[in-house]
Amino acid sequence: MNQMLSIVVPTRNEAANVSTLVQRVSEALGSSEWELIFVDDSDDGTPDAVAALAHPRVRLRHRPVPDRRGGLAGAVCDGFAAASGELLVVMDGDLQHDPAMLPALRGSLDEVDIAIASRYAAGECAAGLDGLHRVLVSRASRAVARALFPRVRRVRDPLAGFFAFRRILLDGAPLQPVGFKILLELLVRGSWRSVRELPYRMAERQSGSSNASLREGLRFGTHLLRLRFTT
Repeated sequence: MNQMLSIVVPTRNEAANVSTLVQRVSEALGSSEWELIFVDDSDDGTPDAVAALAHPRVRLRHRPVPDRRGGLAGAVCDGFAAASGELLVVMDGDLQHDPAMLPALRGSLDEVDIAIASRYAAGECAAGLDGLHRVLVSRASRAVARALFPRVRRVRDPLAGFFAFRRILLDGAPLQPVGFKILLELLVRGSWRSVRELPYRMAERQSGSSNASLREGLRFGTHLLRLRFTT
C-alpha cells in the first residue's frame, strides 16, 4: 500500500535553497504519494520563494514572531499537526540532507517504526558540520544523551535531524518540544519498538546559516534535564 509521505521542513532564512530542495525531492519521490510542508520562521524572502513555486505538493506554514514557540522543534511539531500522511519525515532546508535518501527511509518503514539517516551508523563521521567546534559539540551531546537515556543507547545517532517514522508513534507521546533535537524526544517518549539507522554523510551547507547557537545549546541542556526527570 502506497501510504502518503509527509515531509516536514523547518526553515529559517532559507530562500536561496527552496527551489533546489523541492526539485530534488520531486526527483527522488516521483509520482508516489508525498507532500512537503515548509514550517517557516524566517525574516527574509523564504515565504515568497515557496509561494512562487506554486507546486501542488508543497505547502507553507509561516510562523510570525509571536508564534515561534519551541524553536525548531516547535516548528516541526506544528508541521506534524498540519501533515496529511501516516508516514512522516523530518529534514532540514539547507540542502545538507540529501533527498535521494527519502526512498530508502520510506522503504524502511515497511519493517521498522523509525528510520534514521545516521551520521554514525557506519562509524564516526561528522562531515558537513561547520568547523571543529560543532564536531566536538555534536559528539559530546550524543554521548551525554546516550548516557542519560538507557532506552536510546542502541541508537548511534539519537540527535540526527533527518529521519522518518510512523505517525502512530505520536499517539500518547507527550512531546514538549524545545530547541532542535526532536528525534531524541521521540525516542524517549514515543511508543516505538524497532529502529533502523541508514549510513549517511551530510553535505556541505550551500547557503544560509546553522540553527545551532549558544541559545540553542542552553535550550538543549535544559531539555535533557527535563526529559531525564520527567520520563
